[in-house]
Amino acid sequence: MMNKLEALCAPFANEDLEWRYWSYDQVSRNDNHRIVPHVMAMAVRKRLDEVLGPANWKQECQAGSTAIVCTLSVRVDGEWIIRSNTAESSANTALCRAAADLGIGRYLY
Repeated sequence: MMNKLEALCAPFANEDLEWRYWSYDQVSRNDNHRIVPHVMAMAVRKRLDEVLGPANWKQECQAGSTAIVCTLSVRVDGEWIIRSNTAESSANTALCRAAADLGIGRYLY
């Protein structure tokens, strides 16, 4: 039987992924680019609800001066685990990055 952290980190179904353009050099978009899979934020939220239940996780996003900061808190076996990450463009991207810090969707990187 899988523990909760393993269940959170299980691979996502293909329909939970989208493909995005990613470049090593985001400014010039030189030849160092590729299309990469990215887990959708709603799939992350659904996974958190299914594995932990809605009362055992929360996200808080705040706009900073240059980026959006998302803090994701999950309660596993009575203990809160907290991770934060940023994105310039959206709270959803910041959430997915904070989730990856917990291991959720990290295999896509």
